[in-house]
Amino acid sequence: MIKVAFVTTASLDSPYGIGRCYPLAKYLARLGCQVHIVALHHNWTSVTHPYQMQENVHIHHVGQMHVRKVGDDTLYFPPPKLAWIAAQGLLALTRALLAIQPDIIHIGKPHPQNSIAAFIAAHTSSGRTLLLDYDDYEAGINRFGHPLERRVIQFCEDRVPRHVHGVTTHSSFLKERLIYLGLRPDRIMRLPSGFDPERFQRRSHEDVLALESRLGIRGRRVALYVGTISFNNHPIDLLLEAFARVAPVQSDVVLVLAGGGADLERARHLAEQLGVDSQCRFLGRVPPDRVPLLLQAAMFSVDPTRKSATEKARWPLKIVESLAAGIPVVTGDIGDRREMLDNGQAGILTTPDDVASLADGLLMAYTQESRIRTMGDAAKRLSERYNAELLAEQLMGFYHKFRADNR
Repeated sequence: MIKVAFVTTASLDSPYGIGRCYPLAKYLARLGCQVHIVALHHNWTSVTHPYQMQENVHIHHVGQMHVRKVGDDTLYFPPPKLAWIAAQGLLALTRALLAIQPDIIHIGKPHPQNSIAAFIAAHTSSGRTLLLDYDDYEAGINRFGHPLERRVIQFCEDRVPRHVHGVTTHSSFLKERLIYLGLRPDRIMRLPSGFDPERFQRRSHEDVLALESRLGIRGRRVALYVGTISFNNHPIDLLLEAFARVAPVQSDVVLVLAGGGADLERARHLAEQLGVDSQCRFLGRVPPDRVPLLLQAAMFSVDPTRKSATEKARWPLKIVESLAAGIPVVTGDIGDRREMLDNGQAGILTTPDDVASLADGLLMAYTQESRIRTMGDAAKRLSERYNAELLAEQLMGFYHKFRADNR
């Protein structure tokens, strides 16, 4: 039995946890691996059971991550406290890995704490395989509490991939970046973020009606945005401005925004300024198990984009989950989004960073119901590419390749 440990500084209810780490761990366990997830937590003081066994996956929460998330708020630590929290997290991650003694350590994102902990644990025993999952260009996207944090993340993103046996990544942009950093292509695996099919069992019609009544959207045409409300990371302002061009001429349309973040109140204020607050529903942070039901109540989902390297690096979970629910997506034609939507068969591609183009895409989706239904059927068929059960089998093959090389 292969013993695998994912080590991550990301919360398991983040897109990384929901669309990548946990579903892969779950289905690797079903393939016969002993799987551990060693993770930091977004609100460590609220954790009452640091160790849990969930669907045959050993989950070890060992400390506080670099920010604290409470409800819809993201709280950033001042530099001295952040340094102390980072040191505690590094020590806790290292201790956990040394106790587990895994055959394969899979670093979830090239962050300093989990990377250093993984290198220490990997070098305490010969024959241990060390892999990296590089799923974001974080130095270019995240809002940091201090400039030094960005420099540290940039250093890790440039250096860690060069010192592991192999790297998994989801986007063509990141694969090209890894090759630019000097990695051989045979050390890189394109592994898309996926969805857990068991999360996307279709809910009853009564459940959908109850949700529609609760949100006041019954009989309305609904677009859904699921994700962080952060203007720095996701252009919610672009989305609201585009929606403001559509809403006055389509009085029964609604935009539902499910997510918390630093700019939630700012987004609400912008909706008021644009005169569309009565047609918007800001739900705040939503538990992951509610997302499939929200998607089922929507006509389509929206993924607004800017023109940037960070958008090229992304493989948005919101698109994957929309496909799993059979819901088409309106998004920008940048990065791998055209590939994800099969050249527009499962959604509408717009010009990134262009309010008018996004507004046209929204209007098309709201008004061409027959076309949207056809796209929804295509989305459901396309989603099988991103089934986590299939992706875990592919990852298992990658593991065997490096296990054989290290013997």
